[in-house]
Amino acid sequence: MNDWQQTQQTRRIVSAIHAASARGEIETERQLFSPDLVIEEPPYLPYGGTFHGYDGFLQLAAHAIEFVDFSSLVLESLTVEGNLAFAVVRVRLWSGAQVVATEQWRVENGLAVYCRISWFDASPAAGMRKKSSVGPTPDSHDSKSRTSGNGEVSMK
Repeated sequence: MNDWQQTQQTRRIVSAIHAASARGEIETERQLFSPDLVIEEPPYLPYGGTFHGYDGFLQLAAHAIEFVDFSSLVLESLTVEGNLAFAVVRVRLWSGAQVVATEQWRVENGLAVYCRISWFDASPAAGMRKKSSVGPTPDSHDSKSRTSGNGEVSMK
């Protein structure tokens, strides 16, 4: 695969991950991840930390959807070179605050293997509340998360 093809593949994979996340399609999102995936969330978040593999992704998703309205996720920009991508996203928290975050991605063999997420402004993290403790925010979708007995998470 030449550099141009790798760049286009990376762009498709990272764009598809964001689209699936905004639609609440966790299984579709998971299929775009390598079994060796590493996701790093900022330590100041209630769900912050480093997550490994599919199980780590599902653990992260189960916690993050309690605080973040992923249906509001907008991919503002995506810069890609080869197997590396840098994304700027905007998303609303259930507390009502909007957050702008950056994501650093690495794609190998057609699957995402690494993502590091950072917030431009960490101050909204101090006021983060779970969805269950706040009413719906204006213009938000009524997403509900469910965890099955086998640990799988779905959003509806």
